[in-house]
Amino acid sequence: MTGIVASVVAVTGMGVVTTAGPAQAAAPTCNGSYAWKISSSYFAWVPARGDTTVCNLAPGNSSSAVERLQRALVLCYGQSIEIDGNFGNNTKRALEAAQRVERIEDDGLYGFVTRSKLKWPKRNYQGETWTGSCIRTW
Repeated sequence: MTGIVASVVAVTGMGVVTTAGPAQAAAPTCNGSYAWKISSSYFAWVPARGDTTVCNLAPGNSSSAVERLQRALVLCYGQSIEIDGNFGNNTKRALEAAQRVERIEDDGLYGFVTRSKLKWPKRNYQGETWTGSCIRTW
């Protein structure tokens, strides 16, 4: 059921109805990086969890995945933040600014929509050096 957002409805004994959030909210937290192959010569590091890039980041997270996001915000969006791997208020504000540039909801959270729209530093396989350009990987 691709493209359909599912909700779970639970009815308690008191007649109160609650709903769970969208299915994408169940994606795990990114905790590492994945080398997204662009060509035989170029790649981009993107946040990942294991071998999947379907993951989320939010304030309070600390990992190399946050560091990859911060590096993209600095190199591709000109944000002036510390690349320390900690998703704090400065990272949230920088991500909100990048989301506005990409004309998506500026909620400061890294998930499905943000993942599909952000640009990432394009790197050479040889030496992993930054090419000076950024590219969308999806």
